[in-house]
Amino acid sequence: RTKDGSGGTPFVQLGRVAYARTSIESESERDATLRLAVDDWAVVWLNGEKVAALRHDKGLETASIPVKLKTGSNELLVKTNNTDTYSNRRLWVINCVVE
Repeated sequence: RTKDGSGGTPFVQLGRVAYARTSIESESERDATLRLAVDDWAVVWLNGEKVAALRHDKGLETASIPVKLKTGSNELLVKTNNTDTYSNRRLWVINCVVE
């Protein structure tokens, strides 16, 4: 149990940010869609270019972000946080699919 008795994950970090970085390999230059699910907010960069700023207070939500992948390695960087809103389950979540 947490200090507030909510039964959530102990040692929850609120009011902090986290970064996730990965490489997406593409055999050719092409249009793609990132389906990105985050809890609370996120800023998304692809190859150093900001492609999205997402914010919501409804828990986990998925956004579709149109992007252009270059041939070879593409660096995806996501900055996110977790706030302490009324309906928040205090989860840290980043889920991404490339379509």
